[in-house]
Amino acid sequence: MATETGVNTYTGVDGVVTYGGVAFAYCKMTLDLPRDVVKIPRGGKWSDLNLPGKIDPKIKLKYGLIDGDLMIDAFNDGTNVTTTSDETLHAAISGTGSAQFITASWTPPSAPMTIKLKIISTDGYSAGAVTINGTDANDAPISENISFTLQATGSTTVYYYGNTKFKTVTSAIIPAVLNANDNVTVYGAGQKLVSLGKPKFVTITAKVMKSASQYLLVTMTNCWLGSMPLEMGSASEGVLPEQDVNVRDPDTDITIQANL
Repeated sequence: MATETGVNTYTGVDGVVTYGGVAFAYCKMTLDLPRDVVKIPRGGKWSDLNLPGKIDPKIKLKYGLIDGDLMIDAFNDGTNVTTTSDETLHAAISGTGSAQFITASWTPPSAPMTIKLKIISTDGYSAGAVTINGTDANDAPISENISFTLQATGSTTVYYYGNTKFKTVTSAIIPAVLNANDNVTVYGAGQKLVSLGKPKFVTITAKVMKSASQYLLVTMTNCWLGSMPLEMGSASEGVLPEQDVNVRDPDTDITIQANL
């Protein structure tokens, strides 16, 4: 596995990628150190003289998922990032055990935003969906069903996210599966917005274990993601985009340690 930005996690053949101290994906990492051959022509010889040439490292990371912060850092070092906070569009709405059509007391978001629901419960609830109605950036009517999953009996606070940007929210339908022990708060989801710029430099370490005391440790500093493809898949598919990594100065930024 690979560790980025100095996080202390090591790698075997397979492992966990951590970013900012948080594990977010299952991954594989490959490191290839091919050395070029310099060919020198020789008179009176049938072959050239072959001499060892420069090394061009090939580093690839393969993740199970795309992490939003990682993608932003691949394209920008943080100087052009705008962060917005969650905005409360409606205060907590208590369930009644019957379907409710909520039309009053909505606050429009400061800009078109996707929806974030917070459901707090003291006794659990069955699966269902909250329907959000409103308008899009062009003032056209839109609607989105944001599904939530079964929660076992007990106290829970769970967040659910929509995918549609709302300029205004005009109403919501709270389903009957939520009762007086449950409440729903509707937010405009906070976002990070970034324009393309200088990438963030990271440190990647790879550790291949033979035993507890025998291993190969490769440390690569001043790395940046040279390729960050975004592959789209269904909820039932594993998305495994392969990212190329570049190293600024392979002569000094790659070190290999063998504990024998």
